[in-house]
Amino acid sequence: MLTDDELKAAMREALPALLNDQAKQKLITAIREAERGKGDATVNGCAECAKNLYHVFSHPKPTPYADRVLEVAVEAELTRAITKFPTWPTDPFHALAVLGEEVGELTQAVLQTVYEPGKSDFDDVRKEAIQVAAMAIRFIRSLDVYKFQRGEQHQQIANEAAIQNAVKREGES
Repeated sequence: MLTDDELKAAMREALPALLNDQAKQKLITAIREAERGKGDATVNGCAECAKNLYHVFSHPKPTPYADRVLEVAVEAELTRAITKFPTWPTDPFHALAVLGEEVGELTQAVLQTVYEPGKSDFDDVRKEAIQVAAMAIRFIRSLDVYKFQRGEQHQQIANEAAIQNAVKREGES
């Protein structure tokens, strides 16, 4: 049986490869060959790990390793995002906008998977959900850094027609 560290290391190296269909197919073939007693079905020397990775990435039901695999995927996305965008807003509303943008992309992937098959699929939904989780972690990590203060505001003056309509509606109620 693998130790947690060995499993995590194997999954960390295998995850990027599992994000494309060709790598998934290669993994499936290797697992089948190992089950027939031929070939070398390993992900860093572990056929059991390969089977568990395949299962997690191809079945939405939880497995004993699902939480660990997702944790590693979120950590990898978090590292990628911080490397690409090392700065983060100190204003919680701007930080929330970044998170909201990722939620919007997840929403789009789900909508397209349900209503426009072929435009998005389960893998796209998973990828976007992992990005949402990574941005949520960035948001949470900065809670003690945010400047929770009211931003500058200014008065807006409605045009004359809008004022007349508002006054008219108030008089009717």
